[in-house]
Amino acid sequence: MTNDLAYYQSLPYEREHSMRLEGGEGYYIVRLKDLPAVAGDGTTLGEATEDLRAAFDELVMAWLAAGTPIPLPGRGFTVPAEPGQAPLGEWEPSR
Repeated sequence: MTNDLAYYQSLPYEREHSMRLEGGEGYYIVRLKDLPAVAGDGTTLGEATEDLRAAFDELVMAWLAAGTPIPLPGRGFTVPAEPGQAPLGEWEPSR
């Protein structure tokens, strides 16, 4: 089985975000813990997350084209969609 972009998009990469101030303006930065070079930014957390998704897709497509191994998430469970929910269960990568 060949893993494609949709496969990597479905994996539970853990995100971390921070807010920064520059010139009196605030903006968010969102990164993936397992791929810290992939980041997105925006004036809202939603914009930063969308920017992260675009950067992730571009990087994964480039790595797939080059045959570069793509790190799998180190986290063993999926992140809940709603705040306050328990993790959705154990996750096992398909190889």
